[in-house]
Amino acid sequence: MSFTSFDGELTHTLPITHDDIRILRPIFLFYDSNCDGFLDPYEAELAFCQLGYADAQISQKIDMAQFLRTVGVIKKKQLEKELDGKLRHVFSLINVKGRRKITSEVLHEYLRSISVSISKEHTERLCELISSQEKHEFTESEFIRFLMPLCRPPP
Repeated sequence: MSFTSFDGELTHTLPITHDDIRILRPIFLFYDSNCDGFLDPYEAELAFCQLGYADAQISQKIDMAQFLRTVGVIKKKQLEKELDGKLRHVFSLINVKGRRKITSEVLHEYLRSISVSISKEHTERLCELISSQEKHEFTESEFIRFLMPLCRPPP
């Protein structure tokens, strides 16, 4: 597989850009001390540490493709963790009374408070879409499950 087609595969499946790849290739080559096209576990950990991924644990040699995929997977997990935290924060902003579930009435009032004009019927329908039981209320986990795919950056 050529670099160009591999780069395209990575940028479509992981949150890694062509610019990221241009930066990562020289890092890989720098740590490939014996120029065999592989990073041994020690070299890989040094490279990941330089990138700010100090907790990456590598147990075997990795080639350039594995290195780029691993960076992409780590980056994806970090973005999802960050997004999860942001969605939990939004849920808490809507859920001012700290209840376990947000009702359509509470959501409608919150949306009105931030100048979003939506009918009560549409708010109820939105709650049904978010709720796994198609009710007019939803939990934090249902809220996150519903919004997570919508908030991810496009491939």
